[in-house]
Amino acid sequence: FEDLQSRIANFIEHAKNASEKTEFSFQIDNDVNETHVFSSLEGMNIYRIIQESVNNSLKHASADEIEVIISKKENQYQVEITDTGKGFDTDTTELGNGFHNMKKRAGEIGATLQIKSSKKGTSISLKI
Repeated sequence: FEDLQSRIANFIEHAKNASEKTEFSFQIDNDVNETHVFSSLEGMNIYRIIQESVNNSLKHASADEIEVIISKKENQYQVEITDTGKGFDTDTTELGNGFHNMKKRAGEIGATLQIKSSKKGTSISLKI
């Protein structure tokens, strides 16, 4: 977990430098066990899902804020990536390779991925 945490923090720091108009926050709730060990496949897929989500927000959403929160609820880890961008209609928008890859990565580690979007922004929730 500590390795994953530092990789995410490093990625967000680079994203901040790439987009000066977007505010970023990365938070880990107190209920998260920071000594938890994810397998290398889990860690890589969690990181790639966060990376794809943030990149989508930067590229498509025109978001003012992007937030990554890791928490633990009911014996599951939850990673939530939210933005305050323009959103999209999940019923009519054809999801691209990035979203399909995220769903595939979530499936590979037995996690669920949920995408919600509105005109107020997009939220991607990964439950492991």
